[in-house]
Amino acid sequence: MSYVHVISRLEAETQTQLEKYISGRGEQESNIFQLAQNNLPLQEFKQPTNIDFQAESRLRSQIMILEFQTQL
Repeated sequence: MSYVHVISRLEAETQTQLEKYISGRGEQESNIFQLAQNNLPLQEFKQPTNIDFQAESRLRSQIMILEFQTQL
């Protein structure tokens, strides 16, 4: 595998993970405003339990690597 191939694959994977993260985060943020709009009691709001913190951490690491490589 060449360096260019590895970097392009890493960029593609990072892009995909970032898109999934942004989509999921947007849904979570939207739910808060929907609850407020519907005037639901605060007790009915439940914190989402499907957050993958390890995936988020890996994504942040990959982004940092890409940012570092673009500085070289």
